[in-house]
Amino acid sequence: MIKAILLVLGMCLSFAQTCLAVDAQDWDLQGRYFYKQGDMQRSIVAFNQAIDADDKFTDSYFNRALVYVQIKDLKAAESDFDRFLRQESEKKIFFTFDIADIFIKNSQPDVAKKYITKAIDAQPPPKAYVLRSKINAALGKPKDALEDASRALELDRSYNMAYYEAGNANMLLGNYDKALLDLNKFVDLNPDNADGLIARAYILYKQGDKKNSLSDYNKAVAINPKYKDLIPKDLR
Repeated sequence: MIKAILLVLGMCLSFAQTCLAVDAQDWDLQGRYFYKQGDMQRSIVAFNQAIDADDKFTDSYFNRALVYVQIKDLKAAESDFDRFLRQESEKKIFFTFDIADIFIKNSQPDVAKKYITKAIDAQPPPKAYVLRSKINAALGKPKDALEDASRALELDRSYNMAYYEAGNANMLLGNYDKALLDLNKFVDLNPDNADGLIARAYILYKQGDKKNSLSDYNKAVAINPKYKDLIPKDLR
């Protein structure tokens, strides 16, 4: 009996919380509350109400998109992110990095590239070019990847991740000498970065420099043991 009463009280409290929402911001708060509780269905209903109350309250489009990501409705998420970004404020444009990252993690590199391009079109920081370089490499477009990494370096010669992406693109293109120059600069700036060491070790191995290749492989493995399996058999 007590459990039944508590259940009814809980339902009433949930209903009361929903009924207290009187404007878009209130509905948005309700949507975020249900999202945190893991109740995606009620969360979407609340964000729908927020948008119906004021379709210019664009935070609800962003928040509803996050719910769609959780339930793997990526088309609906993309649509809501697009609506959120239509207000071309500088603040919103820089959300494109986070949005792009969401689609990268959900194996949607083409969609991620679209959002990074939006950031570049609005204001081309080195980070945007580096991210798009990484995406282009994943899409099998190393020439475009190299072009974006080079643009990032034109904007900021000290932006170290641009050297890594340039090295990766040159490696994919078979330009091992150029790749080694880029990766040398990256490793000089990031001596404890296992990814950079592994990439340079691979280039050195392809060039026949097994001694220095093994040295880089061992340094990378010391930082992250998972790279042990990447060491070529004839170097072990």
